[in-house]
Amino acid sequence: MLLLVGLGLETGDLSVRAADAVRGCVKVYLDGYTVPISSSYREYLRNAFGEIEEVERSDLEEESYAIINISKSEKVAVLVGGDPLVATTHRTLLKQAEEAGVDVKIYHGASIFSAAIGESGLDIYKFGRTTTVPFWSEKYKPVSFIDVIKLNLSNKEHTLLLLDIKAGGIAMSLNEAFDILRSAERASGQSVISGRQIVALADVGADGQFIAYGKADDLEARAARFNGRKISLIIPSDITFAEEEAVERFCISDPDRQNRH
Repeated sequence: MLLLVGLGLETGDLSVRAADAVRGCVKVYLDGYTVPISSSYREYLRNAFGEIEEVERSDLEEESYAIINISKSEKVAVLVGGDPLVATTHRTLLKQAEEAGVDVKIYHGASIFSAAIGESGLDIYKFGRTTTVPFWSEKYKPVSFIDVIKLNLSNKEHTLLLLDIKAGGIAMSLNEAFDILRSAERASGQSVISGRQIVALADVGADGQFIAYGKADDLEARAARFNGRKISLIIPSDITFAEEEAVERFCISDPDRQNRH
């Protein structure tokens, strides 16, 4: 049997039911590339389950047969940050295991998709496609995320932007994200953030999470509050009065009204 287990957002988010199931496994793998797992959470997992093998993308994709073959005769768990059925890698692993005749059990966990939207105060039913802002390199400068934002705005839908993570778990900074977004605007000839109110969220679900609401320039003035954190952005479209009341809690023009977690 193969268990796909969601670890949630922060250390200790693993459910009791999932933890009990993992303790009965012969082999436990940890996917630390799809969603960065903190050193404290890694230590928590080792204390809870003993030996854990960390795997890379290739182990779950090109070489997934190794995990699947073991799970044909033994109980095996793959631990995944967030929810295990969000990334295509794990959905593909699920499909391959089922095709190989392996029973698969899913243990869901909190995801940035629901957590960021919920914490923002914006209506989840008004969100369009989610997109990612990737790191740029000399030969790789995609701008497709601008098209997604533009389409969502035209449909009066909000956009959740996930910021890229480099190998080693290095997260994109707030300043890097806005530099890429502005460059992409110029390259595509489409304006999607200039003059627009934006929600910036750091370490959602953690005790020290920080959320701010304002224009890009104002948010960048608070960039130090986001340094070294996992960040996501929301580009709101037209918002209702109720939504406006909710996001105004995080307005950076009045820092005393910041939420505390």
